[in-house]
Amino acid sequence: MLLLERILPFFSSFLILLDFELTLLRPKLIYEFVGISFIIIFFTIFQFTGHNLKKKEFWHFLTISFFLIIATFLFLIFLETNLFKQLLIIFCTFLAWLYLENLFIFHRRSVFHQAYSIENISSYIGLFSAFLLYSSSFALRVFLLYPVWLLTILSAIITFILTYQNFWVHKIEFKKYQTYLIFLSLICAELIWAIFNLPTSYLVGGMIMTMVFYVLVNLSRLYILGSLEKKVISRYLTIAIFVIILLLATAQWL
Repeated sequence: MLLLERILPFFSSFLILLDFELTLLRPKLIYEFVGISFIIIFFTIFQFTGHNLKKKEFWHFLTISFFLIIATFLFLIFLETNLFKQLLIIFCTFLAWLYLENLFIFHRRSVFHQAYSIENISSYIGLFSAFLLYSSSFALRVFLLYPVWLLTILSAIITFILTYQNFWVHKIEFKKYQTYLIFLSLICAELIWAIFNLPTSYLVGGMIMTMVFYVLVNLSRLYILGSLEKKVISRYLTIAIFVIILLLATAQWL
């Protein structure tokens, strides 16, 4: 059984890779392929976490995986060139394998587990998923004319869940950050509403939202943990402002 579990991260990731590729060939079946990928992830994590649906950690580990899968499928719809599609598929498959591999080591080979590996990979996946989902929200408005109010609400929900996942995986007590969830979600909702009125591409909007999400979540987490310093604030703000100015200066305005 342990041998089978050892190859499960690679095998599951390979099946997800096939799902992504088949979606490009049969885009009309995208819902079926999304469902298959969800089932693969579900049973893989279910196997690693001890076959117990009542475990909170099972649902937490599952949520961040689901976000990566749905964000990738959604973003693939709006990419035009096949090269970028393949790069996205390869990178997301790698993230899925890395995440499942770390879960296997954490639950089955704990002696080889490196401190904070789960926290780090979860944070990276959450941030990348945020970029894909925020960008897709803008793309849904640009290409399919989805209503702004609906996309704003969905973006707020995305922010809420990804923030919750970030704080949970860093082992912060819920009562310490519950107000931050609402506060950060409202800030991001107001910002994304404003960006919808900017005549720029969906990628630029997604990057701006991702940078704001990155700064707000990390500074909030450090503040809750009592390790926030002025130089840390300055570093985060400097990087965020520089990136946003660079994006706005080089963006093609519509």
